[in-house]
This record gives sequence, C-alpha cells and structure tokens, in this order.
Amino acid sequence: MITRYSSLKKNILEVLKKHSYIIDFQVDSDKSFITVTLKKDVFSHLKRISKPGQRIYVQSKEIPKPLSGYGLVIVSTPRGVVDGKEAKRLGVGGELICEVW
Repeated sequence: MITRYSSLKKNILEVLKKHSYIIDFQVDSDKSFITVTLKKDVFSHLKRISKPGQRIYVQSKEIPKPLSGYGLVIVSTPRGVVDGKEAKRLGVGGELICEVW
C-alpha cells in the first residue's frame, strides 16, 4: 500500500509495527510517499476515532481498553504518538486517534 507522507502517519505506523500489525514501512527519499507492507488477515477492526470535525480528547485515566485489553488504541500525547497502555504508564492523556484489533 502506498500513501502520502505525513509525520503523524509515520508515527502511527511505528506504533503498529511495534505491535506487529504491519510487517514494515518505508519512507520515500524526498518524503512524499510511504510504502506499507501489510500482514494478511491481521486487521479485523480499524476505526478512526478523532475526526477533523470532532476531536476526542481523554485523560490518562479515561483511555479505553478495546476488546478488554486485547485491542490497541493509539493516542497522540504531548510525549508523542503512543499506544494506550504506554500513555497510561506515562500518566498522560491526549487525542484518541484510532482503535485496532
């Protein structure tokens, strides 16, 4: 899969790679495109939570656990884009970007 480059997309892909939802991604030399190598049949659910018309912000204690902890929520925090468990460990909240399982 090929998509346009943005630093937010790159950070989200780093979190997905860390949790083995994708195989790898590569940024083009002039930072125009990102090429993503997906795993087959890994995503059964990928939902965008915050949208341009409605941003969803949560505190660290309110970060949801999708699928009773088996899923993953990605949060944009002041310390960078991290998964929900890492945000709780750091004690920071932020904007909910998406949930994956």
